[in-house]
Amino acid sequence: LFADAFLTSRWRVGLGWAYADSTITDSPATPALEGKWITEVPRNTGTFKVEYVVPDGPLVSARMVYVSDQYADAANTLVYDAHTVVDLFASMPFTPHLEGYVAVTNLFDDQYLEDISVTTRRGAPRQVRAGIRLRTLFPGASATAAR
Repeated sequence: LFADAFLTSRWRVGLGWAYADSTITDSPATPALEGKWITEVPRNTGTFKVEYVVPDGPLVSARMVYVSDQYADAANTLVYDAHTVVDLFASMPFTPHLEGYVAVTNLFDDQYLEDISVTTRRGAPRQVRAGIRLRTLFPGASATAAR
């Protein structure tokens, strides 16, 4: 479920939510798993974004993503804790076909577990990307150079 609305001609907000009822309903080979939550599927995921958009001008966007607890194992004994990540994005067109952009993911460098198996893997740390995007004359096609 996602709703997107312009508050004014330049300010847009979006709100999204997904609910997953992802339980094992039948497991003849392992009946103990019946009723358990499927691994690595959060029950709730939500997003909230705010954008400032100028037609043929700059775009500035902030997005917050929430992911609820999820299980790391089929027996539902290991839990990945819920986490929230904030991302920022800005772009500026130079011509109708060329724009520069900068993006920051995981702005606050939140640490959360993404995998518990042979090794423990944390979610992606803060990342900053900047680049130039070339929009071609072909609908849906573009080329990006990032650093």
